[in-house]
Amino acid sequence: MVTLAFLGGSGLYLLFKYRRRVVKHVFGFVFGMITIVAVFFFVEEILGLVEFINGLSLEFYHKMLVGSAIAIPLSLFTAKAAISEGITRRNRNIALVTLGTLAGALMATVTPVFMAFPLFLGLAAYDVYAVKRGPIKKIVSDYGVFNFMVAYEAEDWSLGLGDVVFYSMLPSSSLVYTMTHISRFTFYDSSILVGILIPWLVFIAVAGAVVIGFKKTLKIMERRLISGLCIPILLGCVFFGFCILTLQLVNYLGWSRFIPLL
Repeated sequence: MVTLAFLGGSGLYLLFKYRRRVVKHVFGFVFGMITIVAVFFFVEEILGLVEFINGLSLEFYHKMLVGSAIAIPLSLFTAKAAISEGITRRNRNIALVTLGTLAGALMATVTPVFMAFPLFLGLAAYDVYAVKRGPIKKIVSDYGVFNFMVAYEAEDWSLGLGDVVFYSMLPSSSLVYTMTHISRFTFYDSSILVGILIPWLVFIAVAGAVVIGFKKTLKIMERRLISGLCIPILLGCVFFGFCILTLQLVNYLGWSRFIPLL
């Protein structure tokens, strides 16, 4: 995955240099397709949950209609953000966050945590290289990143699409992992509500760590160019690991009696 990131970044720089119009349309197509896939995936999951809770059985075409009603306009919006020169910065930023959040959450559901951790750490390390000496530095110094949607643009800083994706993926991975493994803990049987609440508490803790890391990154960015992934991802991984180890310790020592039966 890190190798693919390197090849992708280098290829992106070459496309910027020689075929800028091609890059815009490639981005538009890719953004639209990612949006469609992610929306249909989550619509299927949500409707499946609705079916399970209410004892329903929805027809396939009903699910397709619901998915299409959401996916088509949303994919057109994200694609337009990549292609159109006239779109406002606010709408471009909204499209970036929407796309990054969907892509990150989708990746979290299909990537096992034992693969996700090396991926996070490897990409954080590569991002440091890419910003300091690699293709990202060349793109920013030679062309800037604000002409079409490859970055969230604020007044005095920017955040790459890849950063948004992995900011979303890390907390989502913690939620998916904890929900998947919560039944292994003895205190899960004490209260179903505890079993539902704990994964979301872990999610909030990891998301909060990513936000704290991002704010720290912005402070450093005021003085110099810095990787947008390194500090937030490292801090998020530390909090994720700490939460899992804490749950394992509580389970092993039998401290569940101190957890209120909600």
